[in-house]
Amino acid sequence: MEYLDKVGLQAGFFAREGTENKRKIKSFKRICFVIFYGAKDKYKTHLRFLLDRISDVIKSTDNAHSSLLILILFCIRILILRLSQENLNDLFK
Repeated sequence: MEYLDKVGLQAGFFAREGTENKRKIKSFKRICFVIFYGAKDKYKTHLRFLLDRISDVIKSTDNAHSSLLILILFCIRILILRLSQENLNDLFK
């Protein structure tokens, strides 16, 4: 959570598009790594925050690089893998 607070996934006002996409890709790779190697259900309390941040990036990806879109889907897949069945049921209610 500290990393998510420190690294903004929103585009900077003066940032170039290519540089911004590289930064977002690097951030998503780190987030995926941390979630995947964490304990099962470790991030269930922060799940809504994570999904909100992911949806913000999805909304702002009109001209996004395809690698970023693939990593977004990969991050969602990792979240599904690292949650127990009970928490997934609560998520989709």
